[in-house]
Amino acid sequence: MSRSYTIHIRPKCGQRPSDLVDDVSRIVGQEFVANGAGDGVQALTAAGVVDIYYEESTFEDDAGIAFSRYPWYVEMVEPRAEADRPPVVAQLWLIYHRLVDTGRYGCVLVLGLAQKLATNESDDLEPGEIQ
Repeated sequence: MSRSYTIHIRPKCGQRPSDLVDDVSRIVGQEFVANGAGDGVQALTAAGVVDIYYEESTFEDDAGIAFSRYPWYVEMVEPRAEADRPPVVAQLWLIYHRLVDTGRYGCVLVLGLAQKLATNESDDLEPGEIQ
């Protein structure tokens, strides 16, 4: 069964969705195009498909994560083949860290909408968690 990895993103300094798309495009080295559903964009990378959704997120706060604070998210779905999973995980961590490094976004990296892997938002940190 495939699991999704998501980076939920909050702009800190008035960034527009196009700024996020430009930043992620530079990180993955690919141009993004509109997805088939019309609610975001996607790019095919060596690790797999990266989707960016910038319509207001409809995720409800859950699993100790205030999803309602993050209007945008980046998603990659874990491939079924175990050998293909490490590149997806590495790609998401790279995107997460590079977005955090810009200082322009509040981010939380989540596995399967249930397990918080990292955040740069102090409001979302639990004692002993990675920032």
